[in-house]
Amino acid sequence: MSSELVIAEGGGERAEQRRHLFTARGTVDGGGTYLLGTILIAIGMVILTVPFVLLMKLALPAVGAWLDPMTGAAVSAAITGTLELSLFLGSIATIIPLLRWLLPWMHGRAFGELIAPDRRLDLGLAARAAALFGGIISVPVVVHAIFIGAYPVSPTWTYLPLLVVAAAVPLFLQVTAEELLFRGYLTQGLGLVVSRPWVIFVLVSLLFSVVHGAVWIEQAWHVRLGFFVGALLMSWAAWRADRLEPAIGIHFANNCVALLLFQMSDLPDKPSLLAFDPEANIRPSTLWDMGWESGVAVWSCGLFWYLGFKRDWLGLAVRR
Repeated sequence: MSSELVIAEGGGERAEQRRHLFTARGTVDGGGTYLLGTILIAIGMVILTVPFVLLMKLALPAVGAWLDPMTGAAVSAAITGTLELSLFLGSIATIIPLLRWLLPWMHGRAFGELIAPDRRLDLGLAARAAALFGGIISVPVVVHAIFIGAYPVSPTWTYLPLLVVAAAVPLFLQVTAEELLFRGYLTQGLGLVVSRPWVIFVLVSLLFSVVHGAVWIEQAWHVRLGFFVGALLMSWAAWRADRLEPAIGIHFANNCVALLLFQMSDLPDKPSLLAFDPEANIRPSTLWDMGWESGVAVWSCGLFWYLGFKRDWLGLAVRR
């Protein structure tokens, strides 16, 4: 999985081998090094998330009690719900400083090699991927909401601008952190023991689905299928592009759609556009549910491949 970079030199061209994202490892790297690194990241997250949990459990209720007399219960709930979401996203983003410390210290290499080896971060590429996937995934979501589910508009929809302003940056940091960990660090580590990319895709996607928590245990099979297929698409996009930004863009767009449109059972005060009942995802899956989720997977993955890579709407041809 190496990439060939053609460089002009003295009127001619020479070919230079460039490390692929999935195989950009240091000379001291081994399977045990990545296993220990993963354990250290998990321990570090537990420690660094403590302040976020304390703020959510202790400070936010006090903020809500202080706001209630001044703004009213509805506005107060929207503000505290948005702050709670931002703190939750920020707690996951602690993966970023942990990886910035771990890569030079344990692996002897630059943090940027988790994103695009030998190249710079391209935020424009991430933005194009987010815009493309956001447009693609919004179509079945809107169709389901309007013509099938007929979900009513949420009474909190007027507070969505507050959500956008307060949560945009924490959301970007959260999805970037998860992509650095799953499609970056863990993928590169698995590449030491697994040679076939599709096997790495499946293993990382299964781990991604399981770690998205109690979701794998409690929620219905069609929801689990959605997590798994989305993770597969992000792994494949990172491998195909030989850089992490397309996966970051896909992840950001997916989470934007979910957070803006739907309510969350564990964050009941978060503003949303639709009054969608989160408990519906915990009921047993029907054949219709599985069929619909499979159709959405084919639509989103197929169209992203065709427009993003085959038609090169991502603009990768000039960035390799």
